[in-house]
Amino acid sequence: MNDNYPPGVTGSEHAIAGPDYEIESETRCPFVMESGWPCGAPTMEIGFYSGERWLVCYAREHVEDLEPPDPGDDPDRKYDEERDRRILGDERGLRTVDQILWAVILAELLLVAEVLGAFAWVG
Repeated sequence: MNDNYPPGVTGSEHAIAGPDYEIESETRCPFVMESGWPCGAPTMEIGFYSGERWLVCYAREHVEDLEPPDPGDDPDRKYDEERDRRILGDERGLRTVDQILWAVILAELLLVAEVLGAFAWVG
């Protein structure tokens, strides 16, 4: 552990460790200047995987809180759901327990047949 930190500080705090990600945002800076016009400069989205996010305009040093991401927008979850639909062969992603059990039994039988076939030519 680094002894340069004050007591009770681990070094993994946001202010010390920095954000988990920083990406360019399509949103322009919403900061309203004295003239009444929005800044409009490019912005960056910075955040932590825990859900805290900010929109940052480095031109005006403006920071704005963003809402946590919608869990439905999680690309990993979408990928997993699509993969499950393809594996189960059902576009709706719905299967009964009996259909799933029969699919597992069939997969196990095919695996056994493959293994036995591999041993047949050895012996």
